[in-house]
Amino acid sequence: MRPQIEILTRALRRRCPACGDRRIFRSWLHHRDSCPGCEIRLDRGEHDFFIGAYTINLIVAELLVVVGGVVVLWLRWPDVPWDGLMYGLAVLMVLAPIAL
Repeated sequence: MRPQIEILTRALRRRCPACGDRRIFRSWLHHRDSCPGCEIRLDRGEHDFFIGAYTINLIVAELLVVVGGVVVLWLRWPDVPWDGLMYGLAVLMVLAPIAL
């Protein structure tokens, strides 16, 4: 397996990028400062380190909602199911940031 794919699969499985150890998270949303298995530093010590990731997540999630709404409008015009469209987009607005 190529190193990039291996690192990506470890990230998707919530494991250490260097050794694959499972214990890098204290809870579902909080990771440790370093890996207990290989001692690689996971926290750079910068309080705003993840702002770029948050911003990209927000932009991609909003684009999914906008593009999804435009596609449904384009495909179903002039008989647009407005209630279904609004409920579907609301569900997408909640689930897209979580999935990303």
